[in-house]
Amino acid sequence: MPDLQPPTGKKRNLAIFLALLAGCILGYTSSEIIGFLSGIGPEYETADAIREITEFVRQNESWPTGWSDLGQHPRKSVRIDWQLNLGTCDRHDVMTSVSPSTDGFYTYPHAERQLGELWQLVSKIQNEQSGRPGNRTR
Repeated sequence: MPDLQPPTGKKRNLAIFLALLAGCILGYTSSEIIGFLSGIGPEYETADAIREITEFVRQNESWPTGWSDLGQHPRKSVRIDWQLNLGTCDRHDVMTSVSPSTDGFYTYPHAERQLGELWQLVSKIQNEQSGRPGNRTR
């Protein structure tokens, strides 16, 4: 016949500890998943903004000064350096000029490539405007 007595102090404490540990692991995992999923929207909106800025720079050979230049409504989830000077900026300036409000790209793997293409376009315009051939790499 099975033992129907309540668990002893050690067994009960171990069961409580394991339940708390499982709760902590579940809570941490859930918060990581929620954080990851909440970053998707801002990152993909930022990717769209990079495409819009690239097209604007290609057509106007200047940096946009606000959302209205892009024909867009302001997006709170996207940070853009509207003060960027196309004539004096360097690669770092361009690569950090557009970012999601989440402070980094975690779910959108093509952001660095897109920003690199934007830098190549800016560099080309800088070279054409200065009359120097070649590619500037600061």
